Amino acid sequence: MTFTGEKDFTFKDYLAAGAKNDKVSAIKVEGKGCVATCFQHNINGGWKASFPEGSYDMKAFLARGAKNDDMSSLRVTRAKLVQAPTAPKKLATQCCFKNFGFYND
Repeated sequence: MTFTGEKDFTFKDYLAAGAKNDKVSAIKVEGKGCVATCFQHNINGGWKASFPEGSYDMKAFLARGAKNDDMSSLRVTRAKLVQAPTAPKKLATQCCFKNFGFYND
């Protein structure tokens, strides 16, 4: 399951995209400067855990505050980076959240 773009994927959007409610155990966030924030319920409901670019197996997923098989929505954003005059940082043109841990009961 892949969610692309900077936006909120509400519970309704999440299910419409084919995701299964409360069936996430591991994720991957792609795109320099991208952040995925996972929520227990709809956006801003229940627990939340944020994940910068990278791959997170179940152990890493839980270590950042997420709960196994208990996610219902997500927000994908680009981090706001401050540019240093000598080393400007480039942000990704596209953010991507991939759930590679569905159906892990």
